[in-house]
Amino acid sequence: MTNQRLGLRLAGAIFVLFSVAHVLRLAAHIEISIGGRAIPMWPSIIAAIVGAALAIWLLRLSSQDSQP
Repeated sequence: MTNQRLGLRLAGAIFVLFSVAHVLRLAAHIEISIGGRAIPMWPSIIAAIVGAALAIWLLRLSSQDSQP
């Protein structure tokens, strides 16, 4: 396994965890406040979708054969 492939898999795994955290926030209705202001739930929907798309993309790239 090359260092680039390992890096892509690690980045993909981080994005999977990122997406799962946002889905759990949505499922459990966890309130987050920053500086006394409540953060709405809709940014977590966008973050979960974007994170999942990036994870899929990176994991697919890591599984491609490096030979032409």
